[in-house]
Amino acid sequence: MIKWLKKAVLLMCALMLVGTAASCENGKNPQETGSTESGGGISLADENGNIRYTVVRPDTCGEDVKSAAIQLKKQLENVTGKEVEIETDFVPRGEDASAYSERYEILVGPTCRTESEEALKALGENEYIIKHVGNKIVIVGTDDICTVYAAEKFISAFPKKEDGTFQTVTVAPESAFSKGSYSPSDGSVFGKYYVKNIDGYYKTQGR
Repeated sequence: MIKWLKKAVLLMCALMLVGTAASCENGKNPQETGSTESGGGISLADENGNIRYTVVRPDTCGEDVKSAAIQLKKQLENVTGKEVEIETDFVPRGEDASAYSERYEILVGPTCRTESEEALKALGENEYIIKHVGNKIVIVGTDDICTVYAAEKFISAFPKKEDGTFQTVTVAPESAFSKGSYSPSDGSVFGKYYVKNIDGYYKTQGR
């Protein structure tokens, strides 16, 4: 009887170890994997530790989207401790936007890049999406306000310390990527609040 119990306990321990090993394998540290698989994230840095992604906004856009792109750049610099470049989606005459397909870019708003255009087609009224497509991170909404909200959602997903400040990481967590809708009653991480007026248009308060 005692021998049987010992064998049973050993078998249970063996099964627990196998389960733990599998769990560790599937739950690799996002900063080690740098992928979207197995609960990981997207590595923003290159092999030298520099940020390879450039924040890109439309060449022609509203002030809110411009501000969101600038704030995203600043917040990413706070999070990563590294310099983050920012530019517009301007394509010189004679060039095609497809020439930029291999570049690592965080696309904020309805840029001329194919990834932004395709993502926007999948959205309904007051919706936003934050997705990883190839070398792009797409952050876009059906209007400027939804885009601003999406940018805030993206940066707010990064891990924080107990005092509320960001941890220093160079990986965008998987939780930063989502699709949803924006309600005018939602608050803004960047300190702006938006309400919908009786005419059905959006206006900014608290500037």
